[in-house]
Formats: sequence, structure tokens, C-alpha cells
Amino acid sequence: MSDAHRPGPLRAALLSALLPGAGQFYAGRQRRGLWLIGITFALSIPALVVVILLFGPWELSGIAIAVDIIRPFFKHPALLHVLFAAIIALLAFRVFAVLDAFAVADRPRRHGGWRRALVLGAVLAPLLALVAWPHGWAGVRTLALHQGITHDYETDPQQAAPPPTTSTTTETTLPTADDTVATTSSTTTTTVAPGPFVGPGRVTIALLGSDAGPGRYGVRTDTIIVVSIDPDSGHTAMFSVPRNQAQWPIPEGIPAYSAFPDHRYPDLIWGVYGYGLAHPDLFPGGPNSGGNAIKAVLGEGLGIEIDYFALVDLLGFVEIVDVIGGIDIYVAKPVHEDNVVRPDGTVLDVDIPVGEYHFDGNMALDYVRLRHQDSDYYRMDRQRCVLEAVAAGADLSTVVRRLPAITYIIEGNLRTDVPVSEWPDLLELVSQIDTSRVVGVRFIPGAPELAGTGKSYIAGVDANGYGMPNLELIRHTVQTALENPPDEAMTLLDLESLREVCAAA
Repeated sequence: MSDAHRPGPLRAALLSALLPGAGQFYAGRQRRGLWLIGITFALSIPALVVVILLFGPWELSGIAIAVDIIRPFFKHPALLHVLFAAIIALLAFRVFAVLDAFAVADRPRRHGGWRRALVLGAVLAPLLALVAWPHGWAGVRTLALHQGITHDYETDPQQAAPPPTTSTTTETTLPTADDTVATTSSTTTTTVAPGPFVGPGRVTIALLGSDAGPGRYGVRTDTIIVVSIDPDSGHTAMFSVPRNQAQWPIPEGIPAYSAFPDHRYPDLIWGVYGYGLAHPDLFPGGPNSGGNAIKAVLGEGLGIEIDYFALVDLLGFVEIVDVIGGIDIYVAKPVHEDNVVRPDGTVLDVDIPVGEYHFDGNMALDYVRLRHQDSDYYRMDRQRCVLEAVAAGADLSTVVRRLPAITYIIEGNLRTDVPVSEWPDLLELVSQIDTSRVVGVRFIPGAPELAGTGKSYIAGVDANGYGMPNLELIRHTVQTALENPPDEAMTLLDLESLREVCAAA
């Protein structure tokens, strides 16, 4: 056969790059080609089914299928090593198919010496790089996901070391019912994590935003929102707690109860997390005493059990908004403030007129933090609306594409005691929330739903002029919000829906 009629080796290599085995078939080795094509389809069909289910235009696609797919990896992170090995094995198979197709087609014309080898190598190298690219893309995300899953999110590096002990048996001083002191002995404490995010029973999480920035030291929770979700129905309530309230109660049964006069935390509630970090002996029960403290104090004040906490550094908030491509926000009331100091130290005047906006991370942070033009309390509405916008903007394709960056940001800026193995369940639970029916309450002085009733969520002020919570009214409101369907609860409490609040924020 003349060279003009022989199959071209580069064409054969290209065909096998597109479909392993096609180049061999083209070069006259039909049997080998069919075997390789069969293997290719056997290996590719499961991956194609997954992609179609995830991104197809039907109701099955999206977050529910994604959660089902990733759940085993979160439960058993070692499976990601198996997945990575499979990605490498598939790459090796494809590289073999390309080189073999080239060799089969080139066998009759092996002449030309080193010059031909250089030319062919220069052509094959980019082709092999193109073959390797999707495997590298998938491999990087697999390793990033493994790193993210196995990271310790609960321990806070700012937590103080617990007092030294000389024995495995400890004595703890606790108050009794008549306020006398009793001494109890205990051995190793076992912390039992709450059950999975499926019914019965509500799941309640304290969402906290720390105020990182120039000239700020320690950890202060600038944003405090408690979210309670019913896994069976998806009914959700959000309780926003002002950061500048004082005298929140401490529950019995922990050492901190007897550490303060009147069994209340005397300073502003935004300092509870940091205080807990500094005093792990007062808030035992887990590796993050700051989280233990904020759950205990908020839960006692609201009259509910708080299962988990999640603390996000505001610097991380900026990065997350940027990495998902920004968020869409409608500004119903103009926002203006001079000399705003951003976390990176930049000082600028912020002026946001009424209108539709696509905010980057810094603008989103400006929007939720500004408070001098109106009050700290209107800012709480903006915080809730931005949380909704972030949830809406973090679509599945964006998360997959930016997974390495998102993982890096989360590792550096998130502290939570939600077990990583249960994150898929939490994600699935959050996806059930209907934001138009979320019951949202702000425990602020002059709350609009209390206008004309003579009631207030503030029971008075302390010696420093800070508001103290009206615990009886707050607990009654919380129970009303949780024990009734959302529409009925909003009617009973005279509340607007979260969507209505955001439309006017």
C-alpha cells in the first residue's frame, strides 16, 4: 500500500483522543478498536448519566441528585481516594489509546529518523495535554473536596487551653435548686451529637458573623441569627438577635451559671462567643467552648434547644460572594454612609440609591454592615435578605466549577459543630426552605409588629444603657413562630414575610 493510501498516524491519534478505539478502527485494527470502544462506553456511561441527571432540564436535576451523589463521600472520605485513583486510571487508559492508535497507524512508515520523532512529538504533546485536561480538572476538585471534608471546622485556634487536671476524675461546682452549692464528681464526658437532619423534631442553628477588620481584636459576633427548620415540612423561622443587648441568661447545669451575678452574661451578647473561647472551663461539652457558650446563652434566652452553630468571618463572606460571581439585590431604601472602613483597611464613602444591583463581596458587606443612617436594627433586615441572595446565587454549576476556591475559603473562615458527614443532609434540608413563607422576627426595641400593643422585646436598660431582653415575650414569640404553620404564625405575630421584608429593605 502506498503512503498516500495508508492511514495517517496523527489522524488515528486524534480519533482515539476523541473516542478511544476509533483510531485503531480507522488504522485497520477493527477488533482492537471495537474492544477499546466497548471499554470506553462501559466506563463513560455512569459518568454521563450523573452529568445528565445533575444538569438536565427537568425536576430531577440539581441539588437533590447532587446531594445523593456526594453523600457517600461525606460519610466515607476514603472513597474520594478511590475516585481519584479511578480518574488517574481512566487518564492512563485514554493516553494508551492515543499512543497505541498512533503506533498502529505509523508502523508501516517508521522512517525519517529523529526529525520525524521531534515533529510527531511536538504534535502529540498538545494532543495528550488536551486529553489530560478534563482528568486534571476532575482530579483537582476531588482532592479539594477530600481536603475540605477532612478539615477540622469545629476547633477554633483562638480558644484558650483548658485548666490543667491532675486526675481523670474532676469535681464541678454547680448550683442546686435552692442556690446552695453542691459538688458532683464525674469522669470522662461523652458528647452525643444531635441526630441527622430528618424528622421528627426541628433542627436549629445559630448563624454568626464575626466582625473581622482593621483595629479589631478578639471575636465578636456582629451578626446573630437563629434559624429553626422543620425537616418534615420545611417550615422555617429566623430569629435575629441584636448584637448590642446585655444581660442574656445562662442556663443551669453548666459551670458558667454560677460565675455571674443573677446568672446572666453581663456584657453585650456579641461577646459571648469570644468569652466562651477564653473560658473553656465554664462552657464544657465539646471542643469549641465559644460555640458551646453562644448555643447555651441564646438557647436559654429564646427558650429552645440550639443544636448547632456556624460562625463565618466577614472576610470570608466577601470572598464567598466574589467566588460565586456576586449576588443580585433590590435596594428599596437608599443607603449612604461616609468613611466606611472595609476589612482590608480601605476607607470610602458608600452611596447606594434605590434600584436593582449585582453586588460583589465588598458591596454586599457594606450593605449589611451600614447602620448609622438608620439603625442597627434595619441592618438586621438587610442581613437576612443577603443570606437569601447568597443561597440563591450559589447554583450547582458555580459550586462545582469553583470548588477548590470555595473549599479554601470555607476552611479558613468557617467554624461549625455541624458534623461534616451531615453536610449533605443539611444542604438538602436548606433546599426545602420556601423563602416566601419564612417567619422572621427581630427582637428589637420598637419592633413594628408590636406597635400600639404596649409591648416591647426590651425589658429595660442596664447600668451602661444597653437594652435587656424581655425574656417572657421573646420566648412566647418563639413558641408561636415554631408551633404554628408559617402563614398562621405570621398572622398571629403580625409579621411580614421575609420576601416582603427584602422588597422593602
